[in-house]
This record gives sequence, structure tokens and C-alpha cells, in this order.
Amino acid sequence: MKGAEAQLREEVRAGLESLARLAALRADVTVRVGRPGSGWSISMRHGTISVDERDLLGRSPEFLSAIMLHECAHSTLTRLHRITPEQIHDNPVEFSLINAIEDGRIEAWLSDWLPGCAPWLASTQDTLVSELHRCHPDVLGKNPAADFCMGLLLMRHGLAAPVPLHPAACEALATSAPDIEAYFDSFPRFDLLEGHGAEIAAEYAASPLPSCFAASDGPIRPDTVEMSVRLSQYRAWRILHDKIRPVFLRLVSMDPDTRKALRFHQFMQRLVWDRSPEPSTGDERQAVRDFGEMQRRIEQRRKARGRAAGKDNATEGRPGSGEAYGQARSKHATVINRLSDALLNLQRTHGRLKCSAGYAHGHEPDLRAAMEFAATGRNHDRMWRRRHLPHRIAPALVLVADRSSSMKGERAKASFAAAVILHEVCRRAGLPLAVLGYNRRAMVLLDFEGDGAGLAAAQCLETILQPDGGTRIVPALDKADEVIQRSPHREHLVIVTADGEFNGEERADFDRLVARWHRTSVRATGLGLGPQTEGITEWFPGGRGGLDPSGLCDEVTRILSSFMSELYGLRAAA
Repeated sequence: MKGAEAQLREEVRAGLESLARLAALRADVTVRVGRPGSGWSISMRHGTISVDERDLLGRSPEFLSAIMLHECAHSTLTRLHRITPEQIHDNPVEFSLINAIEDGRIEAWLSDWLPGCAPWLASTQDTLVSELHRCHPDVLGKNPAADFCMGLLLMRHGLAAPVPLHPAACEALATSAPDIEAYFDSFPRFDLLEGHGAEIAAEYAASPLPSCFAASDGPIRPDTVEMSVRLSQYRAWRILHDKIRPVFLRLVSMDPDTRKALRFHQFMQRLVWDRSPEPSTGDERQAVRDFGEMQRRIEQRRKARGRAAGKDNATEGRPGSGEAYGQARSKHATVINRLSDALLNLQRTHGRLKCSAGYAHGHEPDLRAAMEFAATGRNHDRMWRRRHLPHRIAPALVLVADRSSSMKGERAKASFAAAVILHEVCRRAGLPLAVLGYNRRAMVLLDFEGDGAGLAAAQCLETILQPDGGTRIVPALDKADEVIQRSPHREHLVIVTADGEFNGEERADFDRLVARWHRTSVRATGLGLGPQTEGITEWFPGGRGGLDPSGLCDEVTRILSSFMSELYGLRAAA
């Protein structure tokens, strides 16, 4: 890279870092430049923001600044995931409304707090909408619910749609305009907080918000700024729930496909909460059939478009293009959805505030014991219940996939499918995942700190479909150990796939490394593909050898489910 270009890149990076610290109200935020194609990775928990080098050099500074401010403003103001009922927030159909209107609220706050960024935000939104319309010209103007969400953002910046929106969406936007503006204006004025701490604390204590955040706050009381942020989010949520959401649901009912998707996701959420194995009513069974039929129609239209463009999507995707990843994700969608929903249920169940009875002193009275004391005079020392904060569990997964030349064919496809399942499940459940490929040497395909949601991640994983070279296990585990050493997580699960016997000369180094892992919170297991891999259980006592390639995905999901269930102390998730 030339000196002038490197200097320009550093100037842009430093400017973005200053903006990030200002918008996030944190002085420890840092911005680093990632490799081209890595996408944007924003982790406000660790204070690190990774910017795709290709965007850094290919986009205007105003565009980059607007995106940076937008993401940081979410971390500063957005608390809907704590306030909104999970049945609404976790439903993809209703989340589209939540995401769109919350984007407008945080950008209204940015425009009020930093007036100079308003033109950047409007220009960036106009660019993104134009790019969406250019790539998908048939998206706008057909679905009233989707057009309503798009119209929210356009209304916020006074922009015109590339094509006319659905008439019902336009009418709903006009009718709900006062409520939408009230939602956009429900943000805290940090410059007016001084001297009002007592009033804010009293209003916060009288609201239902302390119970919403009890598990995360623990004994620590939030400061005045955080209380004002939560109160403004709660006021905005009341407007959304009472005034805007009913209008949106009416638009959803006007589109058959969107209505079917909403009913199906509501049914799936009931299964998670009730732990029911199957639909219990005729309406639920019909919802499953309708959703399946809708998905088949969408797939048929997608294939038809591919054939019209001279590219048949029914054939196997070309490795490195991202097509193979999409096909594998669609093929195993049932397993991915079932396992990710089960893991989310495990996390929700464990993360709730728990109470136990039978104490002489506590946080709240046990009504049954109190009534018994009033009637009999007994159990005076067992009248109170105590709250228990859940133990923080921070697991992470590492997949070490064999990429030697003997993996060609069905074994490589099975290994790739297992990687796709793990990647999608971990991304949806919020579990960190690292993926390594190895032959004579090892390479990191995905790291814990990387952004696993973009095309670059799919292209990296598709490297598994291009096996080549010999097999050495110790360099692969050394590389995995480096990744684990940099990981901030507590418990790690390492899954190693192989299709042949390991070199006996590596056994001593292998045993030393695995023994050190066993002394820490790292569990390692091996999965052998083919009849010649029965000896893998001598290297990994808890492993499985002689697996048929078609059974690898089931074995990987079983291992992940058992690992998570043991950590949380609950029944197996799958």
C-alpha cells in the first residue's frame, strides 16, 4: 500500500474512532481495520469495532461516519430486547417493524445531539434504499407490511421511495404519522439531566423496568443516564405497542404470505415455551402446512429466476461463490431452526431470576408459609424467599475440519454441512464459533472476533469443499489452542473431524496438548468418517469412529446439544 493511501486510511480510521467514542458515550472504544471482505464487526461489550478495509477505502467518509454513528447509537439507546415480550421481539415478522422504527428513533436522537450528522444519515439511507431497489427491483410496492417499514425510514429523513409504495402502506403511514413522530421523539436529553436525578430515580422505581433488568443489574443500581435511557425506551415501547403495532398487524393480514409466516412463527414460539413436540390444534397444523407451501413456492420462483439467467440453482453451488453455503443452509433448515430454538430456550430458562423459599430473611415473603404461620404460629423462620442471580455461562465452540485430499466427495460435503449447521445455530443463539481447516498445515477460516453474518464468512467456510494435501493433527490443534488462548470465554468445546488414521509420531505432542486442555475448561472430541477411523477413539476417548458421512451432521448436533445441556444443568436440547 502506498504511503499516501495508508495515511488516508489511518486518518479515516481515527475519525471513525472519535465518532464512535462520542456516540457510544464510552472512551474505551477502538476501531481497527479488518481484511477486505471481512465485513463490519461491532462488539460494544469489548469496545472493539472492526471495519471492512474494502468499505473503508471504497465508501465516502460521510457514509462510513453515518454507519458508525448509527451502530453506536443502538448500543447507547436501544433496550427493547429487555422490555419487549420475547413472543414479539423474537418473531421475524414483527421484528422488522421494531428494527425499522427503532432505527428512526436513534437517528432522530443523533440529529438532535449532533446536528451536523443529519445530512450524512439522510444521504446514507437514500444510498442503501437505492442499492436495495437496484438489486431487488420487485421488493417495493407489493407487500403492504414491508412497505410500511420502509416508509418509516423514508418518512424520518423526508426521502422519496424509488417506486410508489403499496397504497395501504401509504394510508397507514399518513394515519399513524403523529404516533410515529412521537416514537421518534422519545429519546433522552442528556444535557437536561443535571439536577433531576431524584425525579428520574423516583419515576424509574415506580415503573416496571427494575424487574426487567434485575438479572443483568444484580445488586448494582443503574446511574441516572442509564435510567433515563430505559425510561425513554419504555415510553417509546408503549406508543409502539398501543398505537403503531395494531396498524402494522392489519397490514400483515392483507398479505397472505406474510400472514402465514407470522402464524407459523407464533406457533413455533408456543412449542418452545410449552415444550410441545407437535401442533395441538387444527389451526396450528394448518399454519405449518401453509408455511411449508409458501416456502416451496418461494423456492420454485428462485429456481425459475436462476434458470432464466442461465444458472440452475438446483445444481450444486460453486465453492467460493457463497451459493453452496446458501444451498446447505436451506437443505438443513429444519435441523438449524430446531436446535437454535432449543438452545435459545436453554439460555432463557437459565437466565431468569430464580427464587427459593424457606429462609428466615429474604427479598420477598412466601405467601404459603406466611398463611401457615398466621394460622398455626409455626414456620416463622421459613417465611421468606430469596432471589438468586443465574451463574454466568460463557461457552465457545471450535470446529477443526479435515481438508486433506482423501476427504474429496461425500466426506467433504458432510464436513461442510456440519460447519454450516454449527455456524447458523451459533450465530442465531449468540454462541461464539471458530472454524479451522487443516491438511499438512492449519488455517483459521472463522475466528471468534470475526463477523459471521456476511458473504465473506460463507466463502471462507466453502474452503472445506476444496480438500487438498496430507493430514497432520498436531499443527491443527496448536492453531486451535492459539485461538482458544485469545478467547475471553470460559468453557470451550473442540470438535475434530478426520477421515484417516493419525500419524503415531505425533501422539506424544498430541497427548500433552489434550492433557493441558482437560485441566482447563476445554473439552475435545473427535469424529472419524469411514470404516478406517475406528482408532480415533484411542486419541479422543469420547469420540466416535467409523461414521458414515450421512450421519456426521446428526452426531455434531448431538454433541453440541449435550455440551450445552451439561453446562446449563438442564435436559438435552436435541
